[in-house]
Amino acid sequence: TSSHRPEFEDVATTYLRRDELLPFEKPPKPLDVLGRLGGTTEEWATQFAALDDVRRLAMFEPSLLTDSVLRNISERTVVLAQSLRSAVAKNALRCLGEVFASFGPQLEPVLPAAVATCMKRAVDTNRFLAEEAHVTIREIC
Repeated sequence: TSSHRPEFEDVATTYLRRDELLPFEKPPKPLDVLGRLGGTTEEWATQFAALDDVRRLAMFEPSLLTDSVLRNISERTVVLAQSLRSAVAKNALRCLGEVFASFGPQLEPVLPAAVATCMKRAVDTNRFLAEEAHVTIREIC
């Protein structure tokens, strides 16, 4: 499709640690990132890259994440943490933990859904998802 961006091919399978995230030359608009988080399952590479953008916004440009945008992004990230696409789910869990670590009390409305999702993933038969969910729970708490 015309919206396919080949640079996402490599990004989609690379899980970045927090210390590997780089600042933006020009940060994206948070609403654009939110739109990329809401793509269809066929757009999983776009979703994966958008999750990394959320992580980078939270780390390097937190003032761009207003309360309403932050809540919407966090709600969408909770949904992506439930994805059947394990790469998206793992990156969403990582993103969720970092966003909660950065913004804590501002995310109280999302807390019940986030914790429920993490608890489900913590007992997932997919070990690498379960391990990531454990890390996320620690960051949320």
